[in-house]
Amino acid sequence: MKAVLKGNEIILLDSYPYKELIKEIPGRKWDSTAKIWRVPATIDSIEMLKNVIKLGSDIEKIYHKQQQLRRKTEMEKTALHVEAIAPMPIKVKAFQHQIKGYNMALRMMGVMR
Repeated sequence: MKAVLKGNEIILLDSYPYKELIKEIPGRKWDSTAKIWRVPATIDSIEMLKNVIKLGSDIEKIYHKQQQLRRKTEMEKTALHVEAIAPMPIKVKAFQHQIKGYNMALRMMGVMR
């Protein structure tokens, strides 16, 4: 099986022997015209594929970026006191859980790092 990154998807070529594994990946799609599987390029799907095949450096790069984002998010969740990483568009003083959610959303959407 060969995995090729195309946008936010991983295209799986020659994947028939692995079809049962692929069916367990959330968000997978079978392209009946091209006879290929399309899998979202998420950390979970990449981890499943890593256990079976060697992935290209472009997919590995996305995997490491998503791992860093996950670590930052987990640190944000467990922190006792956090400051907003960008000005919040509200007039009142935000609670800690609101600031945490705001920071995590900005990071996940790629607005801030």
